[in-house]
Amino acid sequence: MDNTERKIVEAAIACIEKYGLDKATIRLIAEEAGINSAAISYYFRGKDKLIEIAQQTALENGFEWKDYAHTDELNAREQLSAVLFQLAEGARQYPNLTKAFFMDAFLHGNYAGIGIKKLNDFLNLLCGKLLAKCPSLPEEKLRELIHQAFYGATLPCVIMPNAFEDLLRFDFLDSEKRKAYTDHLVEKLFAGVSV
Repeated sequence: MDNTERKIVEAAIACIEKYGLDKATIRLIAEEAGINSAAISYYFRGKDKLIEIAQQTALENGFEWKDYAHTDELNAREQLSAVLFQLAEGARQYPNLTKAFFMDAFLHGNYAGIGIKKLNDFLNLLCGKLLAKCPSLPEEKLRELIHQAFYGATLPCVIMPNAFEDLLRFDFLDSEKRKAYTDHLVEKLFAGVSV
């Protein structure tokens, strides 16, 4: 990817975050990149291909293990909590990008998209790391724990932060409260598990 292509992709990512996937137009992306709209067609043959590449680029950055490697020295419980919290923090920082990654799954029931694939690849990698730390735990049970913890830590914190305010009586937009909630959730899920 040359400098102009990279600049356009970065502009597309910025526009998806600023305006949402459906409102990130070629004109806005071109403006953000400081180029004319024709350059987008020249390099990417239209918005669909550009958006696909922008999402792929953002997902690769969001799910690179090197950004989570600092958790490798933690025990399984601590590592799962730290990784989930970091995922939630990233999604809270980039809510429109996060929604764009999974929009096709939410709106159309299409689970073959790149967002779902990257998420599953990442969670499988995490599972392997956690299995090595608690070999006496059956893999099926660990996968179940990861699934429950992921949903519990991300759905209310990221996808629908205000949906459970009345039930839980705290603000999921508060980073410290999200951290305490994630730690507590993982602790409860790992109750009775030797790590």
